[in-house]
Amino acid sequence: MIVQGAIKLDPFSRKVFVNSNLVSLRNKEFSLMEYLLRNAGRVVSRTQILEEVWDRNIFCPTNTVDVHVSSLRRKLNGLMQRKKYEQFTQLGTCLSDNYRISHYFDKSNKTFSLLDWQKLFIISFVNITPHFMDNVSLAETVNDLPELVSNLLLLLSDKEKLVVKKRFALDGFKKTTLESIGSDFSVTRERVRQIEKNALSKMKRNVFNTALRHIHDFAADAVRSHGGLLREDLVGHDMKKVLPDSFNVDPSCLHLAMVLHEDLDCVGNTINFHPYVRLRDLPDYSLKFASEKMVNQLHKYGNVKSLDKIHRDMKDIFAEISFDIPKTKSLINIDKRMTLLEDELVGLLEWRHIHPRTLRDKILYILRAEKKPMHFSSIAEMIEAAGFDSRRINLQAVHNELIRHEQFVLIGRGIYALDEWGYEKGTVGAVIKRVLEEFGELSQDEIVKKVLDKRQVKKITIVLALKNNDMFERVGRKRYKLKA
Repeated sequence: MIVQGAIKLDPFSRKVFVNSNLVSLRNKEFSLMEYLLRNAGRVVSRTQILEEVWDRNIFCPTNTVDVHVSSLRRKLNGLMQRKKYEQFTQLGTCLSDNYRISHYFDKSNKTFSLLDWQKLFIISFVNITPHFMDNVSLAETVNDLPELVSNLLLLLSDKEKLVVKKRFALDGFKKTTLESIGSDFSVTRERVRQIEKNALSKMKRNVFNTALRHIHDFAADAVRSHGGLLREDLVGHDMKKVLPDSFNVDPSCLHLAMVLHEDLDCVGNTINFHPYVRLRDLPDYSLKFASEKMVNQLHKYGNVKSLDKIHRDMKDIFAEISFDIPKTKSLINIDKRMTLLEDELVGLLEWRHIHPRTLRDKILYILRAEKKPMHFSSIAEMIEAAGFDSRRINLQAVHNELIRHEQFVLIGRGIYALDEWGYEKGTVGAVIKRVLEEFGELSQDEIVKKVLDKRQVKKITIVLALKNNDMFERVGRKRYKLKA
């Protein structure tokens, strides 16, 4: 008899008991369970499991292990009597290409739970909070998401199933238009729309019976935390933050799961808005109204302004439609015309100093962002790193652009600044001449200081330039003026 927590396995009678309850397992499930229990405390890979539990001479795809582990988990978890809101101590680890018995014991009565995760992590003797257990449930649901969606599709007719798969890009299908599907079925696009609507209604009536409720809870909480409005891709982004790094959230399945949520509306891509999710009690007209007013206000400003200032200047409008700062920030994120800089400044993407298009715009953007002179090679590297668009950056093209436009001033060997910063073109001698024309007779130190404010050169270069007797006249101990 092999005993591990609440699990007892008898290898001779080939029976498994959990909390004295007999568990019905198929032959391979029993062999897998026995192998994992015999290796409790050790991490074993899929390959090792295939070699030990399956016939080494027969090829099996590695997802065979995943399928059997998933089946084991479903059969065992219902009998574990896990107390979700009590403190637990974790005494195990698990990881992606590997599986391991992971123990969760309640300190008072040592109830046991079996889980498998997809990332290696080790937490010893820690308290498992309700929030942690919610993330465990979410992780299990995300792991089984394609399977959960497939099970819901079993409720549909063949035609409904195909329409949903094509409309939501499931099972390898590309997202297909109503018109294209109608052409395949020889029906109108309106008829396809009706088929899709009926199919989704069937799925909605049954979705509460599935583990998708964990995704629904997370998505609804994420949307509420952003003021009741959130760009759809950010739901998946927020979800990944609480999952192990190796987890991949299927975007098509996640989108369908959110469409089936009774309290959320998923709005597709439009001219002015990215795809977004909103609470159903948030009126659609208020989003369009608020976004138009904000765009008009930014046009009046003519430049970026802080989110706080915009909200203050538009307080009467925002109060009318109950838009607080979080909701306003979410509105900016879904609007294709606006952008949020450094999480506090709002601008319009049509402004070139906000969303540079030409190479000259990008050079200006980098120099203004860095607020200091830079070598042309560093400017090129930063443009490449910024990823403004998919265009490749050519070092010589950047240098040529800096040479061509007067607003870029060469102030040192390959180093450029903006003329708006007070830097001047010309040789060091020409800069000294302009300084003396403006200030008159100066000492050598004063001249050096004023030239260095306009050019990045070595001090000795300035001193040597003062030796030009055709341009400058020495009038005392290290004092100079322009030669008459």
